[in-house]
Amino acid sequence: MKQKKYGIFIFLVLFNYSCQFDKQPTAQIVSEDCLDCFAENTLDADSSKTSCEASAALFVDGKLFFASDKPIPGTSSVFSYQFDNELDLNTIKHYRNYELETAIKYEDFSILPDNKTILLSTGFDRIKKDTNSWDRYNCVLYWDKNKPQNVQVLAKVDNKGVVSSVRLRPYFQKTLSSVKFPEGTPYFKIEGICAIPNNKLLFGVREKGASYTDFEYIVEIISVSYFFEEGEMILKNDFELVYKMDVKSANISEPCALSSLEYDVENERLYALTTFELDDSDNGVGAYLWYISLEDFHKKKPLNLLKTKQGETIKFSHKAEGLAIVDSKTLFIIHDDDKRETLIFNKNKQIKKAHQAAYSIVKLD
Repeated sequence: MKQKKYGIFIFLVLFNYSCQFDKQPTAQIVSEDCLDCFAENTLDADSSKTSCEASAALFVDGKLFFASDKPIPGTSSVFSYQFDNELDLNTIKHYRNYELETAIKYEDFSILPDNKTILLSTGFDRIKKDTNSWDRYNCVLYWDKNKPQNVQVLAKVDNKGVVSSVRLRPYFQKTLSSVKFPEGTPYFKIEGICAIPNNKLLFGVREKGASYTDFEYIVEIISVSYFFEEGEMILKNDFELVYKMDVKSANISEPCALSSLEYDVENERLYALTTFELDDSDNGVGAYLWYISLEDFHKKKPLNLLKTKQGETIKFSHKAEGLAIVDSKTLFIIHDDDKRETLIFNKNKQIKKAHQAAYSIVKLD
């Protein structure tokens, strides 16, 4: 009898170990290439080539949606491609309406757990006193995925004819207060948004400080509750700083900061991208991909670097800014390399043109 109990004990220990091991995903980059964001000869007002600075990505019902943090002359900076294991390059579609075309500096997409309502956030990194000229840098837009023509503004305020989410700024500032800024951080930059169960929105913060020239790179996450009333999405007044992490604790030598945040419903897992910018060389920018179970996130445990089966850390040679969860095993990452045209794909040089964005596809083992 004792031997039987001992055997059962060993089995339970091994089973528990196996379950714990299964929670540690491994992955590999299986494909890298470029996609067109708009017509090749599109020009800015100064007659220079317009650059695609894709910074947000989302997969919904067979489509990959993208958004640029730079306005695109003559069209919207929000567009999509059909995707079924690979991009169908003949299916690009731009989404044109006032709200999508006038909000500026998009940073991240998400979708609510109901798989119905799409969210798109700008960076909230600037405002001008006594004028509404920069209000549209402060927007969270949302719409029914089947009605992209009906875009609404979250926490909307009308400032002399300009509608935005600018009234969220004081909540963000106060939530990010510190000993140095007890009344609220003057400058901050939102680069992540995602929704998790129990009607919670998460906002990922990349930068905070005294100004856009005096700040620190960070990985911090703000939580707030939401609900719907007569079709309108409404935020509660329960903004809270729920997570922060110093990525140096994971032996990352570069000064990385958060650039995208997404929730994997099927695996109950959060993914985060962090990027660094050291210089304008091919090796001067890069990114890492992190993950954490929702349970561990609530316990404020550290993020985990996604690695290969061989234990090598997955590292992108691009400024990865948008993360889309295609399915439980497939992640699509879009890169914002600004005006840089020479990129490195698997150590072989390939030219990215100004109207294009580089992307990577990651498969979990």
